[in-house]
Amino acid sequence: MRYQQIQSRIWHDDKFISLTPLQQRLFFYILTCPHGNLIGLFVLKTGYACEDLKSFGKDFAKDLRSLCEKGLISYDNQFHVVWIKNFLKYNPLTNPNQKKAAIRHLLDLPKSYLIQEFMKYTEGLTEGLTKDLPKDFAKDLRSPFYTDTGPGPDTGPEKEKEEKEEKEEKGVSLVSEIISILNSVCKTHYKPDSKKSTELIKARIKEGFTVEDFRTVIEKKHAEWSQDEKMSAFLRPETLFGNKFEGYLNQITAKKKSITDIFREIDKEERDDEARDTKDIIIPTYSISPDG
Repeated sequence: MRYQQIQSRIWHDDKFISLTPLQQRLFFYILTCPHGNLIGLFVLKTGYACEDLKSFGKDFAKDLRSLCEKGLISYDNQFHVVWIKNFLKYNPLTNPNQKKAAIRHLLDLPKSYLIQEFMKYTEGLTEGLTKDLPKDFAKDLRSPFYTDTGPGPDTGPEKEKEEKEEKEEKGVSLVSEIISILNSVCKTHYKPDSKKSTELIKARIKEGFTVEDFRTVIEKKHAEWSQDEKMSAFLRPETLFGNKFEGYLNQITAKKKSITDIFREIDKEERDDEARDTKDIIIPTYSISPDG
């Protein structure tokens, strides 16, 4: 089990208190998530984070960007590496074993440009850490594919591999987001790593459908089927995201009448009936002759 300190004065920190509650929650998640380590520099893939937080991908990306803009963290989108900037300030390495573990963590990380920034920023907090790293470690970080400002251009096999991994990661994130929408709307508990659900969702995405299209289908069919005991059983990925998906998306849904609308219609019908009854009444007329 890993422990770290979170100072109570964080609640008086200008950067922290300027965050929204959801952004504060995300920052605490990054500080304490199971993917972290003792140096505050680690791989955090968006798909895993969204699943842990039960968050939608677009909301997560927006809040993550806000934390970066506030200077609380940095995030390398290419390698999915996050760095909590003041982590070692409040959680210093206090013994040789921790320093050895820190070096192992650095060596295990993808060659992100954030490692360079981490080493510069924490130079005074990690005495002896840099000198114990392999001599060619810094050289690897400054290879032709990397610069001080981040990853540079690359068109070789490594780049193709990275693009493939990034595409797969994006697919995982979208699947997680769509399953989260389904569970939220339909009060279900489907898992985002289900093989069948993943295949169906990716097939529809490949056809050009968006997350909002999935949301529309889920909400339409929930409104139509949720009150029907038999049909509610079909509020599931196999039915919603199958070959009839486009038909569900373009289905015209009848506007559901409110109780107020129903009473208004009844009242109108009653008044129309009264008007017709009044019209049918024959009122006799009398004429009075001059002779009386």
